[in-house]
Amino acid sequence: MSSRFLPNQQADSTEAPPLSIVVLPFNNLSGEPSQDYFADGITEDLTTDLSRIAGSFVISRNTAFTFKGKAVDTRQIGRELGVRYVLEGSVRRMGGTVRVNAQLIDAGSGAHLWAEQMDLDQGTLSTLQDNLGIANRLARTLSVELVNVEGRRAPRANPDAVDLTMRGWSVLNAGPNRDEVQRSVTLFEEALRIDADNAQASAGLAQALVLIYRSRWDPDPANILARADEAATRAISSAPNYAQAHSVKAEVLGLANRFDAAIATYDRAINLDRNLAAAHVGRARNLVVIGRAADAMAPVERAIRLSPRDPDLYVWYFVLCHANTHLARDAQAIDWCLKSIATGKTFWAAWMDLASAYAWRGQKAEAAAAVAELLKMRPGFTVQKFTEEGLGVSNHPAFRKEVQRIVEGVRKAGLPER
Repeated sequence: MSSRFLPNQQADSTEAPPLSIVVLPFNNLSGEPSQDYFADGITEDLTTDLSRIAGSFVISRNTAFTFKGKAVDTRQIGRELGVRYVLEGSVRRMGGTVRVNAQLIDAGSGAHLWAEQMDLDQGTLSTLQDNLGIANRLARTLSVELVNVEGRRAPRANPDAVDLTMRGWSVLNAGPNRDEVQRSVTLFEEALRIDADNAQASAGLAQALVLIYRSRWDPDPANILARADEAATRAISSAPNYAQAHSVKAEVLGLANRFDAAIATYDRAINLDRNLAAAHVGRARNLVVIGRAADAMAPVERAIRLSPRDPDLYVWYFVLCHANTHLARDAQAIDWCLKSIATGKTFWAAWMDLASAYAWRGQKAEAAAAVAELLKMRPGFTVQKFTEEGLGVSNHPAFRKEVQRIVEGVRKAGLPER
C-alpha cells in the first residue's frame, strides 16, 4: 500500500496530487433500497469517466465503496486517502422524475466548490444512459471545474509542467478576452519548455492559437494557423489516442479549407471519445461550410445536452445561429445569436449574423445596433472585408450563395461598404 494510506504518513490535501479525487457512493434518497443499484451505477460510471481525465488521480471504486452508508468527514477522508477533492451526491426518484445532485468539496477546508443538479424524465432515462449518460454529463462539467479550481490555486514557487498546463486551461476556459488568451499561450509554452511531450499543453496551445486566429487578433493569421497546426500535430504524436488533440487538429484542418480531412479527423476524435462535445460542434461547423447547414443542428444540440454549462457555450449557440442564418431562418438565427451574446462571452461574428438577420426581417434599428457592436469588436470592418473573408472560406456553391445573402444583409444593416 502507498504510504499515503498509512496513519502516521497522512498527506495534507494541499500536498496531494493535482486533480486527485474520490467519488463517494451516491446516496439513494428514494426510500426504496431496491433503487441502490441506480445510485451505485452512477458512482461507478463517474469514477471511470473521471479516471480518463489526463493527469487525474482517482481513488478506486473498491476503496470508495467502503464509505457507503457511513457518516463522513470530508477533511478526514482527504487526509486518509491523500486527495484534494471529494465528490458526493444523491439520487432521488420523484414520480416520473429522477433528480441527481452532486457537490465537489475541497478536502482541505471542507468548502463546497461546485454543485450540480439534474432533473431527468424517467421515461427517457434508458436512452440517456445509453447515449448521453448522467455520469458522462457530470464528468464533463466536473473536469472543467477541477481544472479551473487547480488553475486558480496560488502558483507554486517552482511550477511544473502540469501546474502550468492547468493554469493555461483555466485561463483559456475564462476567455475570450484577448489578453487572457495570450496569457494562456505563454503558460502552455512554458509548460512545453519543461515537458515537450505534454500533450495537454500542446492541445491547449493549439486551441488558444485557433481562438486568436478566429478572432483576427494577430496581423499574421497564416503564421498563427501554422503554429496551431504544429502544436496539434505534436499533441497527437505525444498521445495518439487523446481525443482532444484530434479535435483541435480537425479544427485547424477546417480553417485551412481541408474540410473532408477535418470531418474525418473529427470522426476520429468522436470514436475515441463519443462524449467529446467540442468535436460534435466542430464537425457541425464544417458541415455548414460544405453546404450542409441543415445537418449541423443535431450535432450541436447533442453537444449542449452533453455539456450544458460548457465554457464554450457561447460559441455553440453561435454555430446554431450561423447555421440558421445560412438557411435563411432569420427568426431562429436571432434567437440563437442573442443566447450567445447573453452568455457574456461574445464572438464577433454573432453580431454580424444578428445584423444580417435583423435587416432581412426589416428591423432596422436592431440591425443598426448590431452593426455598432460589431464595429466595436472589429474597428474598420467593412462589407468588402467580410465578402473577402466569407467567400474565401469555401468554394462550395451552396455555401457561397448563403454567404452572399449574409453579405447583402449586413449591407442592408448599414455596415460600411469599404
